[in-house]
Amino acid sequence: MDAIATVVAAGLGIGTLLIGAVIAVSWDVSRRAVASVMAFGAGVMLATLALEPVVEASEAGGV
Repeated sequence: MDAIATVVAAGLGIGTLLIGAVIAVSWDVSRRAVASVMAFGAGVMLATLALEPVVEASEAGGV
C-alpha cells in the first residue's frame, strides 16, 4: 500500500511539473502563475523522496 502512495505522489509531482512547463511554453501567463505550479510540483517531488526513507525506518524500527 505504501508503494502505491509513493507512486501516486511521484506521478502527481511529475505531472504538475510537466503541466507547468507546457503552460509556460504554450500560453502567455504571468511568471508568478507558472512559478506557483512548478513550485507545487517540486514540493510534491521532495515530499515523495522524504516519505520513502521514513517508511523504511518505521518498518525497521518496529514503530
